[in-house]
Amino acid sequence: MEGWKKALLAAAGAGGVAAVLWYLLAEEAEGQASEDGAAAPEGGDNRKSGQGVVATGDVSKDQVIRILGDMVASQDRMKVLMKDLKAKMLAKDMDFAETYEHVRSVQPDDPLERHGLSMSDFDELVSKHQNDPQVMQGIMQIMGMPDESKVGQGKPVGEAQVIAVHAFMLQELENQLKDFSKIVGQKAWDMKTVALASQAIVAAKVERKYGLTSEDIEGAVMQNRQTLASNAEFAEINQKMQVAMSKLMGAPG
Repeated sequence: MEGWKKALLAAAGAGGVAAVLWYLLAEEAEGQASEDGAAAPEGGDNRKSGQGVVATGDVSKDQVIRILGDMVASQDRMKVLMKDLKAKMLAKDMDFAETYEHVRSVQPDDPLERHGLSMSDFDELVSKHQNDPQVMQGIMQIMGMPDESKVGQGKPVGEAQVIAVHAFMLQELENQLKDFSKIVGQKAWDMKTVALASQAIVAAKVERKYGLTSEDIEGAVMQNRQTLASNAEFAEINQKMQVAMSKLMGAPG
């Protein structure tokens, strides 16, 4: 793993690991799609399958910073759309395929694709500029690193409930893996959209069961980060969540 990824994982602690893992898994899924054709995205765009069309040596640091800004703006837009989707899902159940199609129809275009870069190209550029404060600040924003200023602003949630919520999230991810495995061969799937659909389903089910939003959970993890960091059960659950998401995003097409 490149040095900048190790640094992010170390800085994330208990609060930001999920976002970092999602990014790493998205990269892994893209790599699998380009190597063996599995889970190829719809439309056949080479930029979506890990084959960039821009020489990374021609991309300046200022351009990297602008691309990171575009990625943050796209992510912020997607957060708004996901909240709207979650509200719809709380009012009416949607299966995985329905959720996927909804996400695919509303999600913003990928800034990397717009700039003709693959995920591996992006990694190369970030690694090249990993000692630049502006570049790493942009990466931290994309990764959803925990905001220390928000500690204590959400609902008060104890360590035991945080672990219970994450155990429920794991159960739901494993259920989605079973459901997705039954339909995966019916069409080509964009694996980043699969990840977003999965995230939306889990978020809606957690809020329905526990009355907690994603922001509440993030805040709760931050509130309890010192004890969670040494909690073996919490660590095991997060490891299993990583395995489940990796399987979900790497499912054969």
